[in-house]
Amino acid sequence: MKIKMGLVLILFVSYSQFCFSQSGEWTYYNSTYYKGYHKTYQKGDHKPSHSWKWSSWKTSCCTQFYYYTKNGKIEDKILCGDVRDFYSELKKWKDLKYGYRQGWKNIQKVVHQCKDNHHGNEKYASGGNRKYQFQHKNDYSKDKSNNKTYGKGRSDNKDGYNNKAWYKYYGKGNVIFTKEYNYEGSYKAKPNGSFDYRRLGFYPQSIIVSRSGRYVVVNYRDQYRREKSFVVKNDIPDLKSYMTKNLKLGSEYKYEPYKAITKVTVMQN
Repeated sequence: MKIKMGLVLILFVSYSQFCFSQSGEWTYYNSTYYKGYHKTYQKGDHKPSHSWKWSSWKTSCCTQFYYYTKNGKIEDKILCGDVRDFYSELKKWKDLKYGYRQGWKNIQKVVHQCKDNHHGNEKYASGGNRKYQFQHKNDYSKDKSNNKTYGKGRSDNKDGYNNKAWYKYYGKGNVIFTKEYNYEGSYKAKPNGSFDYRRLGFYPQSIIVSRSGRYVVVNYRDQYRREKSFVVKNDIPDLKSYMTKNLKLGSEYKYEPYKAITKVTVMQN
């Protein structure tokens, strides 16, 4: 009888954890491999405090981290699915301000997000867990037809372009490069010339060429580190998604394919 009750209890706990995972919740544990004291969080943004010392967690969704780097900037990283050992994951991150041993001290903000509001192409679940596929409604594969429209010019008011910081340069012979997907974040407007990520100040993640009368040649390193290029004649709202689907890159660029870009050149039609 005790054995049966034990099995029922185990099944109930497993089912409860499964339900937490499927309902968009994050269950954190203070020890690796989902052991020890645990607490459940919901979707949304969280500011880590001194009490955030979790070592593992379970979720069917994704966790986006904004973290401090040695050069004083804030970068972001996304982990999807269960994470068995957070500190082992930190070993893979470059330029952590406090190093991986300081763990959560590096983290400025944590964002819990699920499929509907996640824009990445494909992220991994740590420790050999299954991969999760997330497609943003504006990713390149679903925007091919729209890209044709971009080239012919779109309604600025309809798309809200007039609210963008770069709008004053739009339609004046400039190609717009932005730091984040979907034409967000820092930007550079360039009428011509060649630029690497240092001259731009960032690796571009989206490009607008419509109404510029120009096109862009993007040079990159392929999986054999050979210099290759592709031509951009239509707007690309998500360069990461485009490169992942259309180019063969080295494994070091699996999660940040735009970092394979060595140079972008703006040329006139």
